[in-house]
Amino acid sequence: METSNPGKLKEGLSLDSFDFLFLSNGYGEDAIAAKIAEVLKDERRSAAFPLIGRGISYENKGIPVLMSFSELPSAGVSLFQDFKSGLVRRVAAEWRTTKKWGRKARFMIAVGDIFPVFLAQFSVNLPIVFIGTAKSHYVQEYNFLERVLLKKNVKNFVRDKVTAEILNKKKVHADFVGNPMMDESLENRCRIPNFDGLVITLLPGSRSEFAENFLIQVESLQFLQKLTGGRIQGIAHLPPALNPQIFVSKLNGWDGVTINRTPFILGAYKQGEVSLLVMQNSLGDALHASTLVLGQAGTGNEQAAGTGKPVVAFDLEFSRNGKLSWYRWRQKKLLGDALAIVKADSKLLAAKVFFILQNRDVYQKMSEEGKMRMGPSGGSQKIAGFLRTL
Repeated sequence: METSNPGKLKEGLSLDSFDFLFLSNGYGEDAIAAKIAEVLKDERRSAAFPLIGRGISYENKGIPVLMSFSELPSAGVSLFQDFKSGLVRRVAAEWRTTKKWGRKARFMIAVGDIFPVFLAQFSVNLPIVFIGTAKSHYVQEYNFLERVLLKKNVKNFVRDKVTAEILNKKKVHADFVGNPMMDESLENRCRIPNFDGLVITLLPGSRSEFAENFLIQVESLQFLQKLTGGRIQGIAHLPPALNPQIFVSKLNGWDGVTINRTPFILGAYKQGEVSLLVMQNSLGDALHASTLVLGQAGTGNEQAAGTGKPVVAFDLEFSRNGKLSWYRWRQKKLLGDALAIVKADSKLLAAKVFFILQNRDVYQKMSEEGKMRMGPSGGSQKIAGFLRTL
């Protein structure tokens, strides 16, 4: 974040009033909120305030973005690092923005963890609907102070059935109506050409180490090809906020392949018996075309697991000291056996994938666990249905 410019107001906005102001704090959260706003688009007027990044998911669906903020230096992992980089000033700017635009809204829709709820409750006196994507009983339950905030909301939608049951027992009304994360993963936006061989989706993630992640994943495809002896295609699905050229520039020794480019399929490359398709903004198609996922993402890994695709990740901290980083530990708790984690080594990554593919029982267990942990789709439509009644 540039401390001299904590936020950027979108030009050309002349919104006098709207029904829903969506606050979301993450790329995955933006996608969830944008999907719900899209369902309501013909009946209700919505606007968005993404607390992290440009809000590309909103822009792609024609939802006005009021203001945008850059990614935190540590992507929210290190409070100390973010504090040194101007976190307090940033939160103050977010509060002022929420207060300003909240006066024009009828309802606030907070999507993500508890922070958007906190921001909404302490900026304007509006009814709040919470769509919780971060916490689950599998990892960490909502604590006492969080429950105090949730009790003030008009409605709380949480990410799984057991979390809803636990909150209701503690006098916080919460519902689970399906996982809205899974709705985006079911969308079909483009046709991926058929491939005669093994297809693996690569999710390099959007955190600061994304370029290093991408290189390790791509190198692992070469080692995997030697293990399988067959043709392999990687589908690299890149985060919407990142310039694809950052990734393409890392493909030293790969030959470009002529294809029909689309807004979703950005390029194709080949090295020996391994080919690579580079995509963006079409996660559902990338997941459904593949057998397994190499994932360094957050929400993307969870969506992949929910579609029944085993996810294999690596962890840099695990390589250094034998312990998982907090972020990957949390995701492992959330996804259970649907996620396998190895040290940050392309050979180890390939070996793990090969083991899963060679052992049908292991593959099936990972697939079933992912579907169970993430739950069914349909949450976006049902949450939108509730918002129509307000």
